Amino acid sequence: VRVRATAAQHAEQMRGVENEKKELEERLASMQVLVDQSDMRVKEAEDKMKLRHEEFVRASTQREEQFQKRMGELEEAGRRLTKNLNDLKANVNVWLFDEIKLRGQQDCDLNFDGSDQMMEEHR
Repeated sequence: VRVRATAAQHAEQMRGVENEKKELEERLASMQVLVDQSDMRVKEAEDKMKLRHEEFVRASTQREEQFQKRMGELEEAGRRLTKNLNDLKANVNVWLFDEIKLRGQQDCDLNFDGSDQMMEEHR
């Protein structure tokens, strides 16, 4: 009888241990689900950050290309304006030289009052 009681007590302890083991395995499984969900959220966040970074790089590259294009256009416009200015200066110098040469061929009026016939005509 004693052996049966001891065996029954051991069997009861084994069932208790098995129940505890089953509970621990269930808790482990539920914790593993939480870990997997957390890993998925981290991966999604990393993917979003990667996409944002790629979009930022793409937008930044596009802005840089537009800036370089605009800078080239402005440099070209500056070169054209400089050429036009130099051409205009050359034309003015030629005109002034011609005007001085023509005036030098005329008789000098010592009573000149600051205006001449051309100036009067323009007025």
